[in-house]
Amino acid sequence: SVFEASESGKMSWREESTFKRSSALTDEEKEFLKIAKKLRDILKLEEKALKGEALDKTQQGKVDGRDSLLKDVAALAAKLPPETEVLEKNADIADLLPSTALSKIDKARRQELERRERKVVQEEKKKEVGEFMIRHDRPILDITISPDLKYLFTCSKDKYVLCWSMANKLLQVVTTFAGHQGAVFCVDMCPGPCGLASGAADGQVLFWQAEPAKLKKGVVAYSANKLDHGGIVKVLRWCPFEAGASGGCRYPARAS
Repeated sequence: SVFEASESGKMSWREESTFKRSSALTDEEKEFLKIAKKLRDILKLEEKALKGEALDKTQQGKVDGRDSLLKDVAALAAKLPPETEVLEKNADIADLLPSTALSKIDKARRQELERRERKVVQEEKKKEVGEFMIRHDRPILDITISPDLKYLFTCSKDKYVLCWSMANKLLQVVTTFAGHQGAVFCVDMCPGPCGLASGAADGQVLFWQAEPAKLKKGVVAYSANKLDHGGIVKVLRWCPFEAGASGGCRYPARAS
């Protein structure tokens, strides 16, 4: 349980209140610690009363306010961030709360953790989904041209490879190639299926269907195949077949 005490079972108030820098605490955590101190003072007064010592009016008023403070601390505990250590470090106060309140708090913390985990997964999925780019957002690192001299391919630190049509004086992006998870350092082109290859900081060499006649305007394309190079790929070139062979260049000659 998150409410279990430490191995020793005992901890001074100074140790409990200084386990985390004040500046790093949330407002709820700070308020929880303030109320926890008040409750400990009340517990000491109750011990005095049990020993037969008389309490003055002010002290008795504090004791009478115990239930109200417990409600306040239970409400605050439910608002504490999931990663908080306040409850663990103040197990003596947590033990004063009803079991039903502890169950609700524990459930709320689990739900918040699950919500945050789902958010992280969603953010990661967003990164994997490419976005059509009308230009690069970061510096261009390499370029290559299609065999028919009608298209220019560029790669960039923004993780994308872009295909530009050179039909007009002002170049326009036709297709965005997405899939790399790091800066794309090199790109090369040769005739045939999967003739476009790119290498990046993520250690991947990606191969793309990029035949000019089959390129669709305004779409995001993903790699048809890939090679895990195992390290940053900064140089990539296709290797031609032996002289006289058909099909042009079909082997990656170098990836380094």
